[in-house]
Amino acid sequence: MQKVEKYLLDYCIVALGKVLDAVKNTSVSSLIEVAQSGKQDSLFIDVLPENILNMSLIEDYDNNIVLVTEEKGGFNFEEISRAELVVFSDPTDRSKPIKNFIQKNIDSNRINHSSLFRELIDSDRIIEEWSEFATFHPRLSGASCSLTVVKRGTILFSLILNYITQEIFVACSEFTGYAHASKVGQSPASHEFKSWTPIKFMDAMRDDYTSYVSFLAKDYREYLINTNLLDDSFKPLDSDPGGPVRILFLSDLNDRPTGFVFANGEKIGEWLGWLAYCKYSNKNLVAYSVYPGTTFAKDNIIMTPSPPYSILELRGRDLFLNYDKLRYFENPSRYREMIVIAHKDNHIIRGRVESKKSRLLF
Repeated sequence: MQKVEKYLLDYCIVALGKVLDAVKNTSVSSLIEVAQSGKQDSLFIDVLPENILNMSLIEDYDNNIVLVTEEKGGFNFEEISRAELVVFSDPTDRSKPIKNFIQKNIDSNRINHSSLFRELIDSDRIIEEWSEFATFHPRLSGASCSLTVVKRGTILFSLILNYITQEIFVACSEFTGYAHASKVGQSPASHEFKSWTPIKFMDAMRDDYTSYVSFLAKDYREYLINTNLLDDSFKPLDSDPGGPVRILFLSDLNDRPTGFVFANGEKIGEWLGWLAYCKYSNKNLVAYSVYPGTTFAKDNIIMTPSPPYSILELRGRDLFLNYDKLRYFENPSRYREMIVIAHKDNHIIRGRVESKKSRLLF
């Protein structure tokens, strides 16, 4: 990794540390209130991290960076088309589960409305309590803040801050792993990955080739059925998972082996970071863009765009993001695709995907 890119990575890690501090020192009642933003159902826990990232990355670091988020609302295409650096972020993924978790603890008198969020997540039992609440370990299911940095169309790295475990995850050319936020330096150029814990993406277990994790709530299950991508032999482990952290189901952090994960026509903030993990997985993971013959749309946005409409562009063996495909989007965060990520040896899902209209991205 070049020195300038390493400094940018360090600065982004510091920014996530600031996000965690801000969220922890806000009252729980404030975090779950509906906030003023471009997205009607945003909570303050969605908007606060975006404000911190905007201040840290743009106002304090480089005012030419373009920050793409769902909460931001309307967007000027010219900004992204000429930008050197674009940061795609989901300031808070799974804000509704965390709202329910907070409300559950208020109702049980564990905390009150004026309690700071830190009083809840600094508890010795937070991992156990969230695991019971969400079924899976919070590393796989916790609410998170994510950002993926793209330089001139090339994915540089991806970061995830897990609000429940208070850990920062990274996928970059130098390292893929995680560390507790308390062990992360508070100034740029101070992050040595020697003290971080590496993540491994091992081969899949043959008995688990057909297990998967995808968002199938609301009408997304019907979309999946209509694509004819999977049949009844494939079994979902979780049908209401988080977005950015979903890639970790394929890692050694998961004690329930998973055959593959996929984005079921979901927005770009949910899955773009997965491609960084795939890129830096030492070829242990493969990624596909799938585009069934039938066209599906949600809110007038194509959910499974074919190559002429896809932002993901292959130039030889390299993957680039072609921003021209976002020209008519009011907000680029609304862009959608069907993305499948699997272990390289999972021949069952690979055969299934390759028999459909698809492209191998990594």
